[in-house]
Amino acid sequence: MKLTTILVSALAAATASAWEVDFHYANGQVIYAHGTRDTGCNELRLKNVKMSKFIFKPATDFYVDPTRIRVYLDNDCKQLSVDTDKGEFDLKPDRIIRAYRVD
Repeated sequence: MKLTTILVSALAAATASAWEVDFHYANGQVIYAHGTRDTGCNELRLKNVKMSKFIFKPATDFYVDPTRIRVYLDNDCKQLSVDTDKGEFDLKPDRIIRAYRVD
């Protein structure tokens, strides 16, 4: 029984220690994303709403930390809008962001 508890706790800790990105939209909505590895190109759910900022928190406990986030104007990650490392990034002016990539 104790071994099961230890294994469940270890799995919970591993899934809780991931990079995070908070996407803030001009209409007040926020989308939260997280992961542990290179994500490839990811489409965002909100397609036609302008984004005002995003907050990138790259720290992970059990994986290699990603070095940057890139956000794109299109769904295929070809029209780069921003390429940055950790921190809060204000999009001035607000713009429609349709996809992102963390690596």
